[in-house]
Parts: sequence; structure tokens; C-alpha cells
Amino acid sequence: EVWYDGTDQDCSGGSDFDQDGDGADGTDQDCSGGSDFDQDGDGADWDVYGGDDCDDDDPDIAPGRPETRNGFDDDCDGTYDEGLLDVGDLVISEIMRNPDAVGDDVGEWFEVTNVTDTLITMGDGWEVEDDGIDFFEVDRLVFIPPGGQAVFIRAPRAAVNGGIVPDYAFGGAMQLSNTSDEIVLRFQGVEIDRVNYGSGWPSTAGRSMTLDPDALDHVLNNASSNWCTGLSVYGDGDRGTPGDLNDGC
Repeated sequence: EVWYDGTDQDCSGGSDFDQDGDGADGTDQDCSGGSDFDQDGDGADWDVYGGDDCDDDDPDIAPGRPETRNGFDDDCDGTYDEGLLDVGDLVISEIMRNPDAVGDDVGEWFEVTNVTDTLITMGDGWEVEDDGIDFFEVDRLVFIPPGGQAVFIRAPRAAVNGGIVPDYAFGGAMQLSNTSDEIVLRFQGVEIDRVNYGSGWPSTAGRSMTLDPDALDHVLNNASSNWCTGLSVYGDGDRGTPGDLNDGC
């Protein structure tokens, strides 16, 4: 028999009126005058209980809150960071299309650089593709600080991919041709950056194609003249600067 007397009968540390332990019991336990279904006190009830607050643990996330560039749906409208990212905010800055220390199927990678002065969070809504059939969605959060880089590679483990600890592994969803190909970044359907490489671009096996730091721009990175061959040794012996500032040309 359960007695509802306002005390913690089962010594669970929770409300005696919250039998399922979800933090909501329908009564104003603290006599604050607020809703018992608004656990974070932001004035909006949790959507699990018929409200419209998509995150009832964070008072900064609720309908009407300003959207900020953080990878979260601050205003609970079903999308995040909308209107806050511009074309060219992320720039494709280095490409390893033909590793030598390991096979292409594990060691191909590319790098993107945040050229803004605020954090960019890649996640739901971000897609990477070429002009053919290669395609993947970024299905977990990748945080790129101002001026920082993120590395996307075929295989996740440094022990097999040539010595890189990546920010994201895309497996076989995308292959980087050794002759000519494209890398396209999209956010919520908007093309943020692309690189079309081919004849006349650096193509030495075991060395990355690296964008000159003076050409870190979404227009300038489309010209082969702004790319050169990676010089610095990394991991198992290939050359490039994955996740670091590029060598100058």
C-alpha cells in the first residue's frame, strides 16, 4: 500500500507523488507558483507532458529563446543555428586523396577550417558529398573553435588510418579519387564550401594537398595555384598537417 503523505516513503530521494521517478508529479511541490512540468524554470512546460520545451533541463533552451551558434535547437523550432552560418564560414583547407603509408580505404582524409571568430558546431543538418553518388550526413556533434580545424577521415583508429586521431570518421560513404573529384559542404541545404580538384593540382602519393594559409577563403580555395604539397611528417610517415595550421606554399 502506498501512502501519499508528502514524505519520501521509499527513501528514494524523490517526491512521494512522483511514482515513476520522472521528476513530475502534477503538484507544486515547492509552492513557487510555477508548473510542476517546468523543471528548469524557463516558463515553458516539457514537451513530453504536452508543453513545447524541447529541453526541460536547460533554461536557455525554450520557445522564443534567441538562436545561438552552438549546435543546439535553442528556440525549439526543430532546427538549429539557422540564419547564423554564412557561405564560407567553413573552408576546406587540406585533402589527402592518395596516402602512401596506409591504403586509401582507411587513410583518405580532408580538413575544414573555421575562419570565423565564433564556435561552429557541425552535426544534424550538415552533409558532405561530391557531384556523384558519395554522400554522408554528420550524425554527431563536431566542435570547431574559431580559427580551428576538424579532420574527417575514412577510418577512426589512428592505429590503422596512418596515425590520425580524427574529429569524424565517414567510412566508405565517401571516396576521394586520386585523379579528380569534389568535396562539398552543405548546412541545411545551403552550400557552405566546395573544392573541385583535378588536373594541375598537387598529386604526390603520401603527401596531402594543402591550401596556402594566405588563401584561406571559400573562393580562393577553388584555384589550384593556391594549393601545394604537404611538407610536415605526421603519424606513420605521410606528409601533411591534419588538424593543424597548414605549411605555407
